[in-house]
Amino acid sequence: MRDVVDVPIAGEDVVFATQERARVAALREAQQASDDEGRFEAICVATHFWQAQISQVQKLLDEAGGRSKFDPDYLPFSAWIEEWMAQDFTGVADRQNDLVETLGRDRAQRIADERVTPRIEDVMDDIKEQLRQAIRHAEAEVDSSTADELAAPADADTKVCPDCAEEVKVKARKCRFCGFRFDEASSPG
Repeated sequence: MRDVVDVPIAGEDVVFATQERARVAALREAQQASDDEGRFEAICVATHFWQAQISQVQKLLDEAGGRSKFDPDYLPFSAWIEEWMAQDFTGVADRQNDLVETLGRDRAQRIADERVTPRIEDVMDDIKEQLRQAIRHAEAEVDSSTADELAAPADADTKVCPDCAEEVKVKARKCRFCGFRFDEASSPG
């Protein structure tokens, strides 16, 4: 299966993509674990993110459904998501339940509390930081484009509303888009 970051739509969703990378890494780790505790820890991480991704898949499908079938991103996403949904998630969950029985409930709970929870929190912290960076980047782009719009020539016959950033006639006393009232000093007479 292709890496999620290489898949249009799914790879662009920071939360889904980060959870998918963590889930896939945990499944690989579970296969390579040398003991039941290590397998249980990794499978718990994988099933946690799989469960978290289920509701996100519907959002991704809705987004893809709103695109044209001729959109070059549609087919790669569609093929990848079908492959994603065809995975044997119930088999992994069954293996987790078997390991709980093998390890005992108390030991399994201790592993979940002491090892699984911190790993999940680390991934969620990573997601939060990626989202913060995306917000800062978007704000910087908006600030840059707003500054360009506000730097209109002095002899222009329009001005930018400070409330909604729409362009209105320079003599307007009220913004036709948002209703903002320009004070007497800022509206020429």
